[in-house]
Amino acid sequence: MGFRHYRVSDAITASYTASGGGDLSIPGADRRKLLQDHGNAKREEFGPSYWVEQALSEDFGDLPIVIDGIRNLGEIK
Repeated sequence: MGFRHYRVSDAITASYTASGGGDLSIPGADRRKLLQDHGNAKREEFGPSYWVEQALSEDFGDLPIVIDGIRNLGEIK
């Protein structure tokens, strides 16, 4: 359909890894908690729309984007 797909969870995972966060090979709920905490810390530091702003700052050319994984009202606003 010509859309670029942006997953907020992929951005959070990449940010966590780049920050030297820790081992993501742990299973299930523990891994999810680490990433949720990282995502929330960035929202607290930079504002509730941080992850959506990251998506919108990427260069997708003229293609429209679909942002997958918006989880709170701050990101919607």
